[in-house]
Amino acid sequence: MKGKGKELTSYLAVFFWVSLVAFASFFIPSFLTYLPFFKLKEIKVDGNTYLDFSLIKPVVEDLSYNILKLNEDDIEKALNDRLGNSVERVILKKTYTSEGLVLELRIKERKPVARLKTGSGYVFVDRKGEIFVPPRGFEKIKVPLVVSDSPERLKENFGRIYRYILSSAMPIKKVVLKGDRTIVEGVSKRVILPPAENISDKVFSRLNLIYNFPQENVDLRYSRFILVRN
Repeated sequence: MKGKGKELTSYLAVFFWVSLVAFASFFIPSFLTYLPFFKLKEIKVDGNTYLDFSLIKPVVEDLSYNILKLNEDDIEKALNDRLGNSVERVILKKTYTSEGLVLELRIKERKPVARLKTGSGYVFVDRKGEIFVPPRGFEKIKVPLVVSDSPERLKENFGRIYRYILSSAMPIKKVVLKGDRTIVEGVSKRVILPPAENISDKVFSRLNLIYNFPQENVDLRYSRFILVRN
């Protein structure tokens, strides 16, 4: 009988401890936010060019109910949910002062390297192939339009398109992906390349080579020669 009593006491002790920890983890963070030391005093933002402070501040304020647990990943996710996936990275620094907590954020915005046509307008793509729809400001940036006859082809080959075409010396207005060719339209030149999946370092070198060619139409689909047309 004594053994069962000790066992019951142990269960009750464990239950009490777990309940106490759960209670503390739930109420203490909320309680601390009422103390001056843990109250949010100021939000500072650096590194943002197109995402205005007025767009970032309310997102961070909505997360400040639990200051102790607030971290970079939570802020980055919340910003991207609200601002169309426009943030690549967030670096957070917390400074506790007698007047409250100062949050310093360094924002790394996604840099568009191309835009894609959609049914309702355009979306941007960064160098990693991440699609984003910024709230405003980015429309001032002029980047090439990329068009494909197949979403799968575009998704599978965007890294190659960025590396071998969008990063070339040639000023580009538009890139069109088709099953048998890739068409690059520049300011004063039109270049035909092999299909996206077949574009290589050699094609990239030749594309940079013909940058100053006077001919308006150049065909680089053939490995042994360059076909030019006036």
